[in-house]
Amino acid sequence: MPKAVILKPIVWNEINYKKPSGSLPNYKRFRGKKEDPYPTYHGFGHEEWNNANNRLWRGYKLFHTERTDRLLDYSSNGELAILMITSNKSHQYAVGIACNVYDNSEEEMNFISRDLNTYDNWKDLWKLDSVKYCFNNNQQRFLNEWQNDYKWVAWKCPPEYFYWFKRPLLLDPRRLTGKKRLTTMYGRWQGIRREDVLAIINKHIPQNHRVRDWLTNGEFDISILSEKMRKKSQQSSNSLQKKYGGSGSNRPTERSYQYWVEGVITAEPLHAPLQSKFVDFLKTEKSLIIAENQNYIDVQYKRNNVVVFVEIKPTKNIESKYAIRIAVGQLLEYQFNNDKSAKLEIVISNKPKNIEINFTKHLGIILTYYDEDSYKFIRYE
Repeated sequence: MPKAVILKPIVWNEINYKKPSGSLPNYKRFRGKKEDPYPTYHGFGHEEWNNANNRLWRGYKLFHTERTDRLLDYSSNGELAILMITSNKSHQYAVGIACNVYDNSEEEMNFISRDLNTYDNWKDLWKLDSVKYCFNNNQQRFLNEWQNDYKWVAWKCPPEYFYWFKRPLLLDPRRLTGKKRLTTMYGRWQGIRREDVLAIINKHIPQNHRVRDWLTNGEFDISILSEKMRKKSQQSSNSLQKKYGGSGSNRPTERSYQYWVEGVITAEPLHAPLQSKFVDFLKTEKSLIIAENQNYIDVQYKRNNVVVFVEIKPTKNIESKYAIRIAVGQLLEYQFNNDKSAKLEIVISNKPKNIEINFTKHLGIILTYYDEDSYKFIRYE
C-alpha cells in the first residue's frame, strides 16, 4: 500500500504540549454541551500530552489526534505520516510530525493506560480553569467522564520517527494549497504533498533524522490530495533525497531486517501487545522475578534460581516456522553472551505445528503460544 502524508489539526497549547495548558482559545464561548467538539466540551484535548517525555510504551512513542477509518487503512501497515498543525490568533502553525505511524487497538490502549497509569492525569486536568468551567466546577461529574476517556491515545510510532519542533512553525496556507486556510480544528484531515512537508520542516529538524528518510523514500498516495495539489509536479525520491538529505534507511525490506535480525521490536507493531499479555501471564505466578527489554532480551524471568530468556515473536502475519527459526538463533546467542545456564523460551501468537513443537523440544527450548479462544498461554516443554 502506498504511503499517506496528512495534515491533522490539534488544539492550541501554550507549554509546548508537555501537558494540558488550559489555553483552549475562547473556551468560554462554549457551554460544555455534549454536541460540542471534545476539547470544548471537556476543556482540554488528549493531544496536549503529545510532547510529554513519559509518553513511551514498549519501545513506541505515543501521541494523539482524532482518527478516521481512511487513516486506519494506512496506519495498519505503518504507511502513515501526520504533520500536526494548530491555530492561534488567526495564524496556523506546524508543531510536530510523526511517520511510520500505527494505530492503537482497544486492547493496546487498555495495556497503555494501565502501564502508564494515565488515570491519575485527572489531577493535573482538574487544576485547569477551562476544565472546571466545562464541568460547572463539579469534580464528580468530571471524574465520571474521565473514567470513560482516560485510555484514549490513538497512535504510536518508533521514537526515531517522531519529532516535536522547538517552536511552532508558521504556515503559509496559500503557498501550500492556494486557499486562505488549511483544515482547521475539528476538521477531519487534509492530504499534503511530501515535498511540501519536507520544505516546511527542512530547517527545523536534524539533517540525519529518520523522518527525512521516511518522506523521501517509497510510493505515496496522491489520491488523497486536492485536484490542484495533484497537478503540481511530483518530485522523485532520488531528487528529494539529494535536496533534503534522506539516506533511504526506511525501506520496507530494511525495516523487516531490523525486526527479524537486529531485534528492533518497533518494526513490528504486534510485538508490544503479545509481550504485555505474556508478562501478565507470568505475573500470575507470584514467585517469579521478571525483567523486560534488557540486553536485547525481550523478557527474562527467574524461578527457583533458574533464569529463562524469552524471545517474543508475533506470528499473525508470518508462518510460525520462520519466527521460530530466527528466535532460536537469537536465544542461543543471548544464552552464550549472558548466561550459559539459562533456559530458553519462544512465545508466538498462533498454535504451532507438531513438527515445530518436536523441533524445539529436541533443542530443549520451551515453545509457548497464545490461544485466542481461551485467552491463555499454552506451553510445550
